[in-house]
Amino acid sequence: MGVDRANQLGQERIKSINSGEFPFRIIDNKLTSELKRSIEYGNLKATYNSSVYSNADIVIVSTIKDCDVIYYLKDGKIINFGSFLKLVKNNEEFKALTSRSEITIG
Repeated sequence: MGVDRANQLGQERIKSINSGEFPFRIIDNKLTSELKRSIEYGNLKATYNSSVYSNADIVIVSTIKDCDVIYYLKDGKIINFGSFLKLVKNNEEFKALTSRSEITIG
């Protein structure tokens, strides 16, 4: 679930993401196809409604490759937080969640 601001720019970005397009120029074709695939499978949706955090398993605060901070939540409570690699190494539940995806670790 992606959450953006409830202003005009945020609404435009939400619309782009939900239609399988990035709201900015991107040259990585694999990333673009993965976005479209995630939308098709129902694994990704963008909204301005921040109440979705209470249903989230993972909240990524930064979207760079090596995230600064990821908060791992369970039942709306923070279970652990840190970099992606730290969570994979130190949290078995997080590791199991990520192993079901095509995320490359390392």
